[in-house]
Amino acid sequence: MAVSDPGRDDLRRWRYFVVLAEELHFTRAAARLRIAQPALSQQIRALERQLGVPLLRRDSHGCTLTGVGEQVAAEARRLLAEVDAATARIRDLVGGRGGRLRLAYTRSARGGRVDALVARFRAAHPEVEVVAETGWTAPNVAGLLAGRRRVRRAEVAGLPAVMWPRENGPGMFDRTVAQVWPDGGFHLVRQEPDDEQLLRAVAGGDVVAAVPAGRARALKVPGVRLRRFTAPTPTVDVALAWRTDTTDPAVRRLVALLDAG
Repeated sequence: MAVSDPGRDDLRRWRYFVVLAEELHFTRAAARLRIAQPALSQQIRALERQLGVPLLRRDSHGCTLTGVGEQVAAEARRLLAEVDAATARIRDLVGGRGGRLRLAYTRSARGGRVDALVARFRAAHPEVEVVAETGWTAPNVAGLLAGRRRVRRAEVAGLPAVMWPRENGPGMFDRTVAQVWPDGGFHLVRQEPDDEQLLRAVAGGDVVAAVPAGRARALKVPGVRLRRFTAPTPTVDVALAWRTDTTDPAVRRLVALLDAG
């Protein structure tokens, strides 16, 4: 059983109505649309039922638009023009004939063959907006990763990293490095005392930092893009320390809760 697409049916009816509004004659409009006149009449009546108002005054000589019909025809022309323009833009994008191309040069790449290649592209595709910027390799790579939901560990290997001093938490420091940079490539260029300062260093540019997801989301430091790693997800241990000789019932209840769950 074939099922029609409501959106496509609506657009077809709008197109039929616009042509009929121009011709004001069912026979001429049907010939122009290359459909049978009864089919055109059926579609126009369906459109009137859908809108709940008459769009035409019919007589033996043809038809005229009602006041509402004139307004609907004007809106339909604008709607179809936007649809046609959007369709053309999409086709251009799919065919590589439009849109925006962002290029991030390394500082050593400008001039010579690189600039000549970009100039050739601009000449061959003038409809494409080319947005070029120049920077160091590390921030260029970081910008490329920023458009991704998840990144692989190999993609951060060698990038300048900021971490807290190891003596602040040796166990977590070593565990983080081992999980985020398991194959090496940990390139520490700066140290900050806590997660907030780590994120502010990232916002300042040119460095990456490994920060627990919940903490990073809670801090909401402007200018920082958060990305998760692909599996396996890095984890950290959470521990509770208490005096074993405590008589505080609240502590005992908390420990019992942790033991149970």
